[in-house]
Amino acid sequence: MSYRVRMAVPAVLLASTLALGACASSSEVDDLKTSVNSLEAEVAALRAESAQSAQESRQAAAAAKQAADAATAASERSERMFQRSLRK
Repeated sequence: MSYRVRMAVPAVLLASTLALGACASSSEVDDLKTSVNSLEAEVAALRAESAQSAQESRQAAAAAKQAADAATAASERSERMFQRSLRK
C-alpha cells in the first residue's frame, strides 16, 4: 500500500464513524431527553407522595402518643382507686 492510501484509510474510517455516530446520536439524544423528562416527572410524583406519607406518619405518631398518654392516665387513675380501696 502506498503512503497516501495508508494515511487515507484511518481518516476515512474516522470520518465514517463520526458521521454514523452523529446520526445515531441525535435520535438517541432525543430518546434520552424524553426519558429524562419522564424520570423527572416520576421523581416529582414520588417526592409529593413521600411528603404526604411523612405527614401521615407524623399524624399517626401524634395519635399514638395521645393514646399512650390516655392509657397512662387511665392506669394511674385505676391505681389510685385501687390504693384507696385498700386503705378503707
